[in-house]
Amino acid sequence: MQISKLGIFFRGILMGVAEIVPGISGGTVAFITGIYAKLVSSIASFGVGSIRLLPSPKEFYEYHNLGFLLTLFSGMVIGVLVFSNVMNFLLKGYGPIVWGMFFGLILGSVFLIGKERNFIRLLTYGALGLCLGLFFVSLPESKGDLDYMIFFMVSMLAVCAWILPGISGSFVLLIFGYYSIVIEAVSNVRVDVLVVLFAGLASGLLMFSKALSWLLANYEDQLLSLLTGIMLGSLLKLWPWHLPDEQGLNALVSPSAYSVLVGESSFTSMTIAAFFLGIFIIWLSAIFKAP
Repeated sequence: MQISKLGIFFRGILMGVAEIVPGISGGTVAFITGIYAKLVSSIASFGVGSIRLLPSPKEFYEYHNLGFLLTLFSGMVIGVLVFSNVMNFLLKGYGPIVWGMFFGLILGSVFLIGKERNFIRLLTYGALGLCLGLFFVSLPESKGDLDYMIFFMVSMLAVCAWILPGISGSFVLLIFGYYSIVIEAVSNVRVDVLVVLFAGLASGLLMFSKALSWLLANYEDQLLSLLTGIMLGSLLKLWPWHLPDEQGLNALVSPSAYSVLVGESSFTSMTIAAFFLGIFIIWLSAIFKAP
């Protein structure tokens, strides 16, 4: 089926919005809307051989399907810019509700991806992923001055997650403690953060797209079992009522304790509703993905 440029652009907007929300993968949106294979093959076409095509701009443009990629990425940029402002507002004023929905989205994704895996592989690779996830959430969150080198490497990992269906780049930013920083940077146009972010994303695409395509083609079950475990272990980071302590670990508290310690509403009922909404969204995505 031939998709118009307008159709590709709107798919890009949906992917951009999806990437702002941990648990909803831009890769999944691409899969559901029928452009995933074309997206992965277009990205994987870049390599050392691309250099020899530079003297011929038309051949370079057509070989790498740049008309498709530029239209899609333009839509993604619009989606990210518009929705990041909304997310920044929600995180500052209604934190527990947002984290509650994120918790539901990730938990739903764990079941959605895990149920399709081989049971033995899910146990073995999933256990390894669980340990990695718990390790990641134990890392200190970024405080004070931003470490640009670490942020650059995390951005490279985030774009790898973006390619994978079911795993979002924002989820990677979240477990390493950079999610709020990026959302605020996009909303307030912090040029230094955005330059490092896009440099990391571009480098990750160029360096890892072929490797990820190969892993998905040859070791999909093992790779996604590992990622399922990582997501499960990282749920501690998403507990709606959490207080970062001096070590950067999440101190998990009850809604009532959160209200007392933070001095803000815990939004208990709305947070629980948001949690089930997150699960419902994942369930809907599974229904649309099934055909």
